[in-house]
Amino acid sequence: MKKRFVFRRLMLAALLLIAAAGLYAQDAVCIDSVDAGIRGNIPLGSYAEYTTAGFGCETALNFKTDIIPGLNAGANLSWQWILPKTGRINMLQDLSASITVGYRFYLDDEMHLSLNPSAAYGWLCHLAEGDMNSDGTATFEAFSDQFAAFKFQLAFDLDDSLALYISPGYLFFFEGDRSMEKQGQEIILELGSRFYI
Repeated sequence: MKKRFVFRRLMLAALLLIAAAGLYAQDAVCIDSVDAGIRGNIPLGSYAEYTTAGFGCETALNFKTDIIPGLNAGANLSWQWILPKTGRINMLQDLSASITVGYRFYLDDEMHLSLNPSAAYGWLCHLAEGDMNSDGTATFEAFSDQFAAFKFQLAFDLDDSLALYISPGYLFFFEGDRSMEKQGQEIILELGSRFYI
């Protein structure tokens, strides 16, 4: 049953990539910009039981379409160093990859101030080192979660090639059959630069 579920997800991802490639080939979608920035988080839910905060970096390749002006998508990568709360964990890092869809609109054309609410779906890999089995021996473990994230990115265009942005958001892990309050969650904040292509 689980193999069939994974296979269906892989097929859906492949179909979406083929559709995106077709749109790109027809010049319906084009590369808009590249983002590079720093990122911080405050854990909530089950994640707050063993971490206190995190910081790291993120980057994104952004796409736009002329079919619906303002509609945008992105491929995002991020890395975070997480500060562990418990003595059992010596080191914890998070690597994530996600696909984002949003809608950008300008608040003031003269100042080039824009707001881009967006939603993302992705995969998060936790890399942990410490006494993971509570037996006194240090081990390394990697485990992963799928996640959804919601952000509101406020950007200020300095000129035609560069913008600065701040992006607060909320991230929610999908951790099986746990109740809502037991799921891992994060409040996130990103600051960075956007380079228009």
